[in-house]
Amino acid sequence: MGDEQPNKADIGKVISLVNVDIGRLGMLPNILTAVFESPIRIAISAYFLFDVLGLGGFVGYTMLFVVRVLFSDCFCLIAED
Repeated sequence: MGDEQPNKADIGKVISLVNVDIGRLGMLPNILTAVFESPIRIAISAYFLFDVLGLGGFVGYTMLFVVRVLFSDCFCLIAED
């Protein structure tokens, strides 16, 4: 019973899963950079937009987020049908 060799297909599956996990871990620094960098970029661009356009710049940002939320809900409802 102790002399049984593991099936080669099982070893291949394990290697494939480990390979995928390593690939995802390799993408982690890029994702974390984007997560922490995006709010800073948005804040800086909002400041410059406010400096140039005044409150109209924030109206544009607000509409951008409102339209995004409305369309995302719309597409979810269409996809469910």
